[in-house]
Amino acid sequence: MRSALDQVDTPVRIARLIAEQLIDVDSGRVFDPTVGEGSLLLAVQEVHGNGALEYVGADIDRHRVARLRERQPQWIVSEANALDPKSRSQSRAWRAVQTSCEAVVFNPPFSFRGNGGVRLELGGVQRTLSPATAYVALSLDVAKPARQMIGILPAGSFANKRDLEFWEWIERQRSLEVLRSLPRGTFPGVSASSLLIRIGGVNSGAGRLPPNRTAPPLQPNECVCVDVIRGRVQVHRHQELETLVHTRNLGADLDSVRRGSLDPRAVEGRVTLLPRVGKPDVRKVQIASGRMLLSDCVFALRALDRNVADRLHELLLESFAHLASGYAGTGAPHLTLQRLEVILRFLGFEPRQAGPSDMMSECSCGSQDRTSAA
Repeated sequence: MRSALDQVDTPVRIARLIAEQLIDVDSGRVFDPTVGEGSLLLAVQEVHGNGALEYVGADIDRHRVARLRERQPQWIVSEANALDPKSRSQSRAWRAVQTSCEAVVFNPPFSFRGNGGVRLELGGVQRTLSPATAYVALSLDVAKPARQMIGILPAGSFANKRDLEFWEWIERQRSLEVLRSLPRGTFPGVSASSLLIRIGGVNSGAGRLPPNRTAPPLQPNECVCVDVIRGRVQVHRHQELETLVHTRNLGADLDSVRRGSLDPRAVEGRVTLLPRVGKPDVRKVQIASGRMLLSDCVFALRALDRNVADRLHELLLESFAHLASGYAGTGAPHLTLQRLEVILRFLGFEPRQAGPSDMMSECSCGSQDRTSAA
């Protein structure tokens, strides 16, 4: 249930899902910075519970803190506004995890009132972050000993220009994985979809993808320029539908589209195709070659080098939950050009806008490898 403080209780099954992602939690403190009714810590206790774990929680709602203290007298629970430095410094819970913390679990408020963001100083740099990311950032900054953080963020957190620099800063120090995409309706009263993520400890192996990834890593001397092309043909105005790639063709039906269109709006080369509009579907992220005419509901991504083009496709498939987080909207979910560019940069590419009929231009990222994609 949503409260006046924008608190949304974590359903039991989601709390357990978060707890199950914790790895090798045998002893030490587990911290929830927005503990609420304690559902996340209770799930950790159920999944990993033993006498060696200590449970620590903080919350801005004094009534919830009082109830949780009464129910769990052995836990360290205190009232605190996580976004207020003075309040954190006076909180026993926040002080407790400064020197000793094994893991952090979180499901922070998603609200973004006034669109002003939360201003913080992290790593000696002033940053303005969305509220949910700010809670994660503060937990990382204060609970530095933590080996891992598992929790929920709004879908689109990694496609938010406001937060992108922070996440790039984090990934240089820690591993960062998108574990699962959670649909709208997962949390009662919340229309936004969300992501389940894991952040590893310092020096745990920086990177955006899980350790078992199969896509070969990009090499330092490879061109990472990617032309981002939006189709320009409106389906209802096009007579020869057998020559047009539309969202319904992405997936099993792409081979039925006739190639070699003479229309000047056709795109040419080896490209990764993906829908601009519609529910995210990993089956619709496809790689194709030739000269194709694209509807205005389709994006094409084209790299200068063929090998990079193939790896771009593989990386999008492996990090599909990340890509899916970019689809938003109150009606049909859609991926904006701006959000797509942010996601591509986060994956290590240098996007640049191009028209369907534009030829692939020279490398602009400083690479020496300029072999054309065929």
